[in-house]
Amino acid sequence: MDAMHYEYFLRRVYHCVRDHRKGADSDIYKKMERAENDLDSTYSNKTQELKERDYLAAFASVRIFVKNAVRDGFEQIQLNTSTEETEKLESMLHSLRNLGFHDKKILDGFINSANAIFCKYGLEAR
Repeated sequence: MDAMHYEYFLRRVYHCVRDHRKGADSDIYKKMERAENDLDSTYSNKTQELKERDYLAAFASVRIFVKNAVRDGFEQIQLNTSTEETEKLESMLHSLRNLGFHDKKILDGFINSANAIFCKYGLEAR
């Protein structure tokens, strides 16, 4: 996933322009991507422990913003969603609340799935 998809997802939920406080800023996602790339880099002078800590901290930041956006977007459309969509969003929220969750591919899938549902019900980015 590219960082702009992340930003537009949050902008769609919060009906805002780029806003770092709400997480609607592609730089937050890019920071996580850089930290992920550093994990396998031999060019960094950081210890592996420090690289892992940096990645987990950056991932946690993105995860929290995504969790809040899924929760807040769901609140805006929950009266209109199907049972299947409701279950899907609730399942995402359950996973995102788990502090041990740090799988970027699954997180990207959550963003894409939630974004599709929110688009369907008319949430628009500014």
